[in-house]
Amino acid sequence: MIGGLESWVDSAGSFAPVAFILAYVVLTILLFPGSIATVASGVLFGPVWGSVLTVIGATIGATAAFAIARHLGRERVHSRLGPRLLRFDESLTRTGFISVLILRLLPIAPFN
Repeated sequence: MIGGLESWVDSAGSFAPVAFILAYVVLTILLFPGSIATVASGVLFGPVWGSVLTVIGATIGATAAFAIARHLGRERVHSRLGPRLLRFDESLTRTGFISVLILRLLPIAPFN
């Protein structure tokens, strides 16, 4: 399978990194395990360019997933949580960095 991808990358030329970034964005939005795509980027593009492409794809993918969830899911969450969501929003506004840091360190809430 990797051999087929490597030959595709070679034949795609300068379009291959763009295609990989787009694929990484879509996979991030679809909650695909990031480690698989990240390892594939290292194999296909080498450690330096693979890292660069992974960071770009992950950043755009996370931003897109956030925007989709924010615009499509907020009303649904608000209807279920009501005042608790407002308290959570206020708390996040006051202690956003620490809250996100703690959430990122908890193994129950993985990145993807």
